[in-house]
Amino acid sequence: MSSPSPSMLTPDLTPSQSNASSPSIPPTPDARPLDVVIAHFNESLDWLSSYSDLASVYSKGQPPHNPSLFREATSLPNWGRESHTYLHHIVHNYDTLADVTLFLQGNIHDINDGTPAHTDLTLDEIVGMAKRLTDLPDLVSSQNVHSHNQLQGGIIPFGQINSFSDWDGVKYKPSWVERRGKSLKKSKYTPGQFYNYLINGTTSANDRRWKSPPAEIRWTQGALFAVTRQTIQRRPREVYERAYEYFHGLQEVNPEEGHYMERLWLAIFGTADGSVQQASRETLEKENIALGGDQDVNTVEEGIFMLET
Repeated sequence: MSSPSPSMLTPDLTPSQSNASSPSIPPTPDARPLDVVIAHFNESLDWLSSYSDLASVYSKGQPPHNPSLFREATSLPNWGRESHTYLHHIVHNYDTLADVTLFLQGNIHDINDGTPAHTDLTLDEIVGMAKRLTDLPDLVSSQNVHSHNQLQGGIIPFGQINSFSDWDGVKYKPSWVERRGKSLKKSKYTPGQFYNYLINGTTSANDRRWKSPPAEIRWTQGALFAVTRQTIQRRPREVYERAYEYFHGLQEVNPEEGHYMERLWLAIFGTADGSVQQASRETLEKENIALGGDQDVNTVEEGIFMLET
């Protein structure tokens, strides 16, 4: 495990009580079927125009040209990558989340320094699939699926699905380090320690709260996903607050913990066993076929999820 550089701010793992890092949760009385949360940094948001009234845009660079177009437009300090942005929204809206929240980066189709676009789906397709998330339990129950086989998920990932098991340290590709990793601030903690801190409140394997991470988890590249309110609330608010406070303590533009979070979201949401599959062009086509055609008598195909009956 690498030691932090002298210039890196390593946070005290006791959450700060400062005004800057102690979020207040404003009341949001209106029930909402869908929120679109955008982690924005200077990108053009023209691609979002069809759904701007659903969008909460959090800008860490220049604010959008016409903020009145959006449901909400908020400026945030440029800390912690998109993870800090997503956590800001969850912590500030934990009790009043929309039925489904769609988390996206500032341009989902960007080819950034050689990194390919994270999804091949259009925004219309992504929003359509996100809206269906709240219908899935009814679709499942209508097929008499036993409760122990019902969806764990409540989440649709839109980026490429990868596996992760490097709990002692992320193995970065040399080509990525050369292109995009030079500004990375290495963490004092391993992914396993960081995971345990978020979930269990400890970084020490000798602490009785410590639990060994799963042998392998799935993660979605680019951190693009839609997730239901109930799925987010499977974890108590304190889990998200710990992560949010942590990034406030770091105050780093590109902390390694931001890359840890990209790998941990599905596990935090309770889908660490890999039951969630990527939503892509292929799965969308399968979904269209499944909804309109014959289905295997032994399976219920929802395109993104396959459930044994």
